[in-house]
Amino acid sequence: AVPDTDEPVATSRLDELSSPPPLPLHSPPAKQQLQQQSSNNSCCSEDEHDRVEASVVFSPPLYIQRYSTVCNLLSNSLKHFAANSDSNATTNTTMSSSGIKVVDFGAAECKMFRRWIKPLDFVTQYIAVDVAASHAALAESARHNLKPELSDYLAKRRLPLHARLMCGSVCEPDPRLVGAHAALLVELIEHLHPRDLDRLPEQVFGCLKPRIVIVTTPNADFNVCFGPSFAGFRHWDHKFEWSRAEFEAWAKPLASQYSYSVEFIGIGSPPAGMESVGHCTQAAVFRLLELSGSASCDRVAKDWPERYTVVYEIHYPYQPQADVPREQRLAEEAAYCARSLLAYERRRRRASAAAAGEDNAVSADAAADCRVQLQSVVRHPCIAPFEASAVELAKLLSSAGFLVDENFEWVRESAEKA
Repeated sequence: AVPDTDEPVATSRLDELSSPPPLPLHSPPAKQQLQQQSSNNSCCSEDEHDRVEASVVFSPPLYIQRYSTVCNLLSNSLKHFAANSDSNATTNTTMSSSGIKVVDFGAAECKMFRRWIKPLDFVTQYIAVDVAASHAALAESARHNLKPELSDYLAKRRLPLHARLMCGSVCEPDPRLVGAHAALLVELIEHLHPRDLDRLPEQVFGCLKPRIVIVTTPNADFNVCFGPSFAGFRHWDHKFEWSRAEFEAWAKPLASQYSYSVEFIGIGSPPAGMESVGHCTQAAVFRLLELSGSASCDRVAKDWPERYTVVYEIHYPYQPQADVPREQRLAEEAAYCARSLLAYERRRRRASAAAAGEDNAVSADAAADCRVQLQSVVRHPCIAPFEASAVELAKLLSSAGFLVDENFEWVRESAEKA
């Protein structure tokens, strides 16, 4: 589930794992305690407070920007793959009508899956890999985010979805990862020791060779935005933090060596007047250029021993709906997305009003007069695969009882629904 509070600037994805009060993050006992609970390939939580939490505020919170950016890249790239699947039908990793396979390294509690990856109908296999996945508290949180919700039974998927949580290391191969179309390494590499970072490329790019690899990591150039008193790294478990030049110097040779293109993007804009430092998070998007080696790589990979341990797995309910017209499917998805976004906005307004000390009546009025941008519906991961225009969505939402302004900018619920 999405946290109720904003994420700190330096985030990772492993929730607080024990009930005792936390020790100061930079004290040796605190490091020892958390190192026993996690390890190099597990990220820490977007809920976990750290040194730079109060320094810079992002809206939406940085972790939301990061997860949505990753999934938008995933969606857009897979549409490109699907369009070219016929010409590449000889390889094992070709996207087909059965959907695609995503491996999320350092997935921790699988929070990105629940809100961002699960709505992508073309994802039929999701494998969350984390070295701390066998930890009881982490495993329970991950199960909560992986298991189907009531809505998944009421509105079934059109394609199957097999979700798995596995305990293992990004630096070790496992044959069950063979055929992955995408590998996600979100805020992971900065937690790796140098020897593990050196082993990672061959396992991910050389052995698995997915069509797209997305790597995000802190941008050290941005750290000056945290004020003159800031020193060191954003989180005690970071083994390094790279500048943009250092990140590119690591990524570009890998892309050349393993036949990938690489694109660099930023997430989390800097404060006004400090644009030269770049974004808070930097990302490298690797896209496979040559598919000729994938089949032979898959054959070799199938001979690997199974090193990972399955902690939890679930098959989602589904019902093929190939005969349902596109417009009907789009109308249903658009109404669902609009309701979800409006509900989130109402909760946010109520919380803001309560924090400001406003009475219940004022809080209720603020929540009732609620609207969201139509473009936020257009860009939603559930809607993006339809490639629908704002005008088309406005028409469908209006037919479903929503109010859309004449400039196609804002969406509201009708007075009766609100």
